[in-house]
Amino acid sequence: MSAGLSTPSSSLALAHDIAAAFRKELTGTVQTLNLQIIELRNLAPDLARSITGDTTSPQLQQAIDCVRSTDALIAVTPVFKASYSGLFKMFFDVLRPQDIHEMPVIIAANAGSQRHALVLEYAVRPLFTYLKA
Repeated sequence: MSAGLSTPSSSLALAHDIAAAFRKELTGTVQTLNLQIIELRNLAPDLARSITGDTTSPQLQQAIDCVRSTDALIAVTPVFKASYSGLFKMFFDVLRPQDIHEMPVIIAANAGSQRHALVLEYAVRPLFTYLKA
């Protein structure tokens, strides 16, 4: 899952790089890797409507169902003002906490400077700790 906003998105590229590393690691094992990419920027209007009006579009519901049914999640966000993006947070706001309960999650972020190095530890990880992922 990528919360990148631009095209091309460095957040999406990072998500693909992490997924490729998983695929390489699983090569030759009995395990298979079925990747589903969710680009949250495509769901931005749907997320806003869901949060403000309690309606869920079919596209947003498909993304939610994808996350609920997965065995593990790669969650990548760009860093804005020393935290995760609002789009990233909106998606996890529409999920129920039990949707990712005890789910393994790889968290990643991309930023423009070293000043953002601790974002994963003081912003992203606490979100997933709260969700008990």
